[in-house]
Amino acid sequence: MIAFVGLGNIGSLYQSTRHNAGFMILDEFVKKHRIGFKPGRGEFFFA
Repeated sequence: MIAFVGLGNIGSLYQSTRHNAGFMILDEFVKKHRIGFKPGRGEFFFA
């Protein structure tokens, strides 16, 4: 199994900052590969 983990902080205070680099990288990855996130069990998403 391969897992990509994009860590970041929730909220507008951290939006588009280095604190959300993991979120931004995964967002670009899913756009490039035309996949999406699905809700998982707990507070995470998986594609």
